[in-house]
Amino acid sequence: MRGRLKKMKSDKKKSCLVFLIFFALLGFCFYKNLESNLKGFYASRNYHGSVQIKGFSWERENDAPDVNYVYTEKINGKNISIPLKKSVQFKQMVMPYFAQLDNPKDKGLISGLASYIDLDSRPFLPIIEKALELHPERKQMENKLLNKIHQASDLKGTSIHLKESISDNLLFGKSESWYTRYEAQSIEEKRTKLGGWYGFPLKDALANDAIYVQIELPEHIDQFDSLDIDLPEELKSVLQQTSLPDGYYSLAIDGERVGKIVEIKKGKVEDWR
Repeated sequence: MRGRLKKMKSDKKKSCLVFLIFFALLGFCFYKNLESNLKGFYASRNYHGSVQIKGFSWERENDAPDVNYVYTEKINGKNISIPLKKSVQFKQMVMPYFAQLDNPKDKGLISGLASYIDLDSRPFLPIIEKALELHPERKQMENKLLNKIHQASDLKGTSIHLKESISDNLLFGKSESWYTRYEAQSIEEKRTKLGGWYGFPLKDALANDAIYVQIELPEHIDQFDSLDIDLPEELKSVLQQTSLPDGYYSLAIDGERVGKIVEIKKGKVEDWR
């Protein structure tokens, strides 16, 4: 009797171990298939770096879980890793990736969007932000703007940052066509560094509202004090002494925009919102 009980317990342990191994292998297959799908998703859209899954999260109510992953690409001999997120669909875990089905018209991450309403920019926005950060001409352009902006009395002590417009609800609607057009040109001309975004033309992007000039106020100025700064008039005073490139300009505190967005068009303060 005791021998039978021992055998039954041993059989149960073996069965549990078999199930554990089976589910571990199944999970590993799902994981690798999803990673392959993500790599295919980017490769078919002109992004030829590697993808490594880091985990999963569930941030949005009534929505699919997110996969957290890192996109890595070698730029000028250095590995650049960018954390990204994307909603997961079950079929991406169990089915192999077919570019012909997923992206039959060879569109990019932006031009391939079905709708710009409730835009989920998490799969591509950090890539564009990184491309802007790494841009070889960004610091030079920011320094030139800084020297000119400091000629306005109320803007002395500020710092200048070029920012993308995708995350700005007002400006992305204005810049959508530029992003779509430039992305299509990158695919056609086989610009592959960060999907073609590395080294994109800053002045053209600024003139077409794809990026804007963020004027960061000094630490001693709070949001209440910022109300005393009349940005349109300050920029007009700068334009009386020198030139500024066409585009949008805004004030910011700790990276958050405050007050109005001012547009300079053909060398004049055109309007503000």
